[in-house]
Amino acid sequence: MTGARIRATLRRISPLLLGVICAGCGTTASNPPQVPTALPPTVQPTSVAINGFRALPLPIDGLTTANTPAIVAKVDGVPLPTWLYISQVNFHLALAEGMNGGNAKPTALKAAALRTIEQQALLAVINNQIITTYGALHGFAPTATEVAAEYERVVQRRGGLQRSLQQVAQEYLTPAQDREVARASLISQRVFDDFIARKRQPVAAVSFRMVVVSNRSDALHVQHELLATNRWVSVALRVSRDPLGRSAGGEQPILFRGSGDPQLAKTVFGLTPRRISDPVHVAAGWVVVEVLHRYPAVSQYNADRVAYSTWIAGLRRQSKVWSYMPLPAGK
Repeated sequence: MTGARIRATLRRISPLLLGVICAGCGTTASNPPQVPTALPPTVQPTSVAINGFRALPLPIDGLTTANTPAIVAKVDGVPLPTWLYISQVNFHLALAEGMNGGNAKPTALKAAALRTIEQQALLAVINNQIITTYGALHGFAPTATEVAAEYERVVQRRGGLQRSLQQVAQEYLTPAQDREVARASLISQRVFDDFIARKRQPVAAVSFRMVVVSNRSDALHVQHELLATNRWVSVALRVSRDPLGRSAGGEQPILFRGSGDPQLAKTVFGLTPRRISDPVHVAAGWVVVEVLHRYPAVSQYNADRVAYSTWIAGLRRQSKVWSYMPLPAGK
């Protein structure tokens, strides 16, 4: 796998590390397969070819990507299908490959490392469903319009529709499953952002997007269209005068407090995430802005990530979880 391919895989799946998949992704089966929660030591993993670059070890004979009605876990009765697990294993393999000089083939990874990857992937899938349920109960589920806009953003970041479809096929997903991943990333980020916001830490940096036009009248039209559709990619490509963000749906580099245009900084640091601003006049022209994420100082952010993982583990202990293989010890 090339470095570019690894980066593409990480960009697509990395939001799921925060721990969420969409509600309803689990397949429905009247008679789900009965598989053991733990495997005898003598049972060796079978291999399933994935993406043409390595074999995916699966400890259940006959479990393949063509057999997606099979489930790998249940959380409070919700079955979690094989394709989610395969997607997570691919992500962890991409990480292992990047840290192993571009070589994550079975001969380069010891059996213990492969089993660790399997367990980490399964844990991520289970955490995903737990946070999906939490998100649905606490108002973090996106609307259909928001999901469509997010998927448009994902496709644009991949380089357009054709490249996106090629990548989806290479990742062994269907387009419908790929859209579910986009929906998942929205819920995941919203739950995580809310967790960070409740800690009330000082904001050190923000990620944001903006559309730049030449006058206030045009900016008002942009604001009204974005409020109605949230289609930042389409609007930015059509009207934005910003050469940096135009092809990226208006997305900008992370802005640190005390840097950049003072009026722009005042606007973005004063906005609540996912709220579209009124037109603002800055050095670049008239802009409409949306803050995507707020970040505390790096040291605090890292501590918050650890606290978030601990919180998720607490939610998992309150849930009824069944899985076909043991989860990592101490998780």
